[in-house]
Amino acid sequence: MSKKNLVVSLLLSSVLGGLVAVAVMFTLRPEPAGNPQQTQEEQPVSFAADFKDTATFIVPEGLNFVNSAKKVTPAVVHIRAAFNRNNNRRQTEIPSWFREFFGDEYQAPRRNGPSSLASGSGVIINPQGYIVTNNHVVGGASKVTVTLNNNNSFDAEIVGTDPASDLALIKVTPNAPLPYVEFGSSERLQVGEWVLAVGNPFDLNSTVTAGIVSAKGRNIGIIGSRRDSLSVESFIQTDAVVNRGNSGGALVNLAGQLVGINTAIASPNGVYAGYSFAVPSTIVQKVVQDLKDFGKVQRALLGINIANVNSALAEELDIPVNQGVFVGRVNPGTGAEEAGMQEGDVIVAIDEVATPTSARLQEIIASHRPDDQVKVSYYRDGQLADVYVTLRAAYPAIAESGNEPATVMEVQGAAFENSQEPQGAKFKSIEAGSVWDDAGIDEGFVVTSIDNRYDIDNIDDLRKVLANNKGKRLLLLGVNAQGESDYHTLRW
Repeated sequence: MSKKNLVVSLLLSSVLGGLVAVAVMFTLRPEPAGNPQQTQEEQPVSFAADFKDTATFIVPEGLNFVNSAKKVTPAVVHIRAAFNRNNNRRQTEIPSWFREFFGDEYQAPRRNGPSSLASGSGVIINPQGYIVTNNHVVGGASKVTVTLNNNNSFDAEIVGTDPASDLALIKVTPNAPLPYVEFGSSERLQVGEWVLAVGNPFDLNSTVTAGIVSAKGRNIGIIGSRRDSLSVESFIQTDAVVNRGNSGGALVNLAGQLVGINTAIASPNGVYAGYSFAVPSTIVQKVVQDLKDFGKVQRALLGINIANVNSALAEELDIPVNQGVFVGRVNPGTGAEEAGMQEGDVIVAIDEVATPTSARLQEIIASHRPDDQVKVSYYRDGQLADVYVTLRAAYPAIAESGNEPATVMEVQGAAFENSQEPQGAKFKSIEAGSVWDDAGIDEGFVVTSIDNRYDIDNIDDLRKVLANNKGKRLLLLGVNAQGESDYHTLRW
């Protein structure tokens, strides 16, 4: 064969082979689904691994949410709370600013309007039926109903509420021991650690979402800005999805231990927008135990006015640290004064635990009771020092006649008695010409709040607030004898 014929043969063979390959490709190509005229852009997909045997595949430790979810879900309950139309407590427990975080679901009932309902979540914390939730879910409710994960329902009693931490304790009476969640340590919780949020958003029972701890000791100003100085905000911030109805639900670690109670979301429209906030378990345990043992929280104070240290303040005052808690004032007669603390001190630790912010300091102190002693580490004149401070009660004990709490109190021409519906301090009688008469108050008026900052549940609460606000102009909020919301300005 000549060279010319050889080249032609090879060329023809190549063309023939290509045509055969194209024909085979089109023959084996699957028919497109639907309209053959439509085309669809395809994106390349790749897998990190080809898991052919899913039964033997093991999720790496630290990423497995299944066990924690199975452990916790049975102990998270759905709560529905009913509020009487004439119960003004709902207005003071759920102020309008909460709508920024929870929407109109938690709006107070209109005056003389129908009874209202609110829903939320709760966490069973022992087999006898004690359940922790948020104060803004059940505070002031006339009836509370709890539905378990297995759809069994119970009427619940409110054991106690604490608006200062937005926590509440309720109880059901079960026929058999209930599943419950064990407490974990929010102190040991680390930023970046996986957590699960379990609750009932939008009435969708037993919903589990996952996220990480984004920050700790976060103060977002939803409680303290509208409450007295005893309010505590030191939230755990996470990116676990939380929505309306999740309030009072569980925030747990991967061991299924309770590290927080889901309380708020940062949102421009009332639904989840990236971050949620939970009360840490250190505060929850202390508040719950106090409510169980005493019916109200035994709150302790260092006895100082505080502010956060930043670089500008550190430079201005020649402070050797950029983080800490600046002591703006030492209150007389307090443990801090007795221990020798001074204005200008910068607290950097309590009991060897760092206090980079005021919120963190408040969280640590909130876990203690009056008469507990704490070690305070602080800078003064550039030198680090330690001192032991005995914490004092938020309000000094008030002597009562006899062993039983007083049921009637007389103050400057008025007699008060406890009221249950609504809960507060009721004017039993008012003398003509007294400060109360001058304020236009009539007998039967029930004080439920003062200045929209101090909650008045009984005459003892009223006595304490009046004793600590001498010479001030006070706004008394409450319900009049006709059952209508009312208020009066008092020159005290």
